Parts: sequence; structure tokens; C-alpha cells
Amino acid sequence: MGNGRAVEITAIADICEARRQAAHAMFPSARVYPNHASLLAAEAEGLDFVDIATPPVHHAENRPRCARHGLHVLCEKPLATNAEDAQAMLRHAREARRCSSPATTTNMRQWSRSCAAFSTRESSVPCTW
Repeated sequence: MGNGRAVEITAIADICEARRQAAHAMFPSARVYPNHASLLAAEAEGLDFVDIATPPVHHAENRPRCARHGLHVLCEKPLATNAEDAQAMLRHAREARRCSSPATTTNMRQWSRSCAAFSTRESSVPCTW
């Protein structure tokens, strides 16, 4: 990320067996896990970021887990289902010094540069969009 390389999908988690099989067929070199906890336990140290694409009601519980593993997070919209969860997500991003952003194709290049800069600077403001 931020180094000119294309994005490589290395790991996928899904609780649905049929979707795991479809993911494996679509991305045969990616490792597939039955849930995000097992993916994070096995893969977190080798990942640059995660994209949370769970139903919105689960975003607030998944985002802090990723931050605790030191990962930047793209999160499908809406980021949260209420203001309290949104504020908590920002707080976790700030505390972990990691970017948290809604996943949109229009901001990917800027997001990548911002995450790289945010990870190394002294600011305590999370880069969010």
C-alpha cells in the first residue's frame, strides 16, 4: 500500500460456506477463513489493511478488532448504524493511529497515501473521509 504495488487479496473471511467456496474459486491464491477472528489471528501481521464488508450492524464490533491488530480499515458504507458507534470507531482509529474510511473507488489513491503518512507522523487525528 502506498508503494506503487497493485492490491493483492491474500485472505478472505466469510461465515457462509457457499460464499467461502465462491471466494476460493474467484481468488484461488487467497486463504479463506470461516470468520474474521480466525483471519486476523492468522494473517494480521502480514496485512496492510482490511476491507470490512459485513452487514452494517457488525461494523462497529469489527473495526476495533482490526485496529487492535494495527490494521488500517476500509469499511463498506454506512460506517455505523448510529452516532455512538461512529464516534467509538473514530476513537479506536485515533488510539491505534490507523486510518478508517468508507470504501469508495474515488478515494482509494488518496486514502493509500494518507494511511502511509498517518502511520508515521505525530498527529493523533485519524484520517477519515
